Amino acid sequence: MKLKILTLALATSSLLSGCLSNDIGVSDENICFNDNGDVADCSDISSSLESSPTNPNSIYSPEALQDPSLFQSNVNFVLLNEYVEQLAIDLKENLTTRITSPIAVTSMVNLDSSLQNTTLLGNQISEYFINELRGVRLPVSDHKVTKFIKVTAKGDLAMSRDINELIESQDIGYVLVG
Repeated sequence: MKLKILTLALATSSLLSGCLSNDIGVSDENICFNDNGDVADCSDISSSLESSPTNPNSIYSPEALQDPSLFQSNVNFVLLNEYVEQLAIDLKENLTTRITSPIAVTSMVNLDSSLQNTTLLGNQISEYFINELRGVRLPVSDHKVTKFIKVTAKGDLAMSRDINELIESQDIGYVLVG
């Protein structure tokens, strides 16, 4: 079967940098990403929000905060899954054909010469897309499902990235890349 490619242009360097709340289950603290999609130190962002003693006219100084019209924030607190949800809705609204075959969602990659490098952010975006595409009633293939359930001390696992463990025949009609 010939696969059709659904291309999604994500401007991750400017659109998706910022802080995320703990929706991805990594730790008890916020996770921050830099413009390259790599995990960043969140304390750098929070310390930049405090008023600077060297600049009393800073927008974060107590005097400036008395006028709410002057408040500006350089930190985006919108959750990553909310961005992906809107992108999934836009994708469905802009489809010109009816999607009946499942969509396989691949890891979102860095926009470099190889298009083979991803980050935690790229993988998280693709996982959110799997959920959000189902939410807008598009069929999604879970192509990482194995032929068996592996029972281990860490848990019962049915997903893998080992190609030899995956189901051989998958009904995939489209691939979402980004």
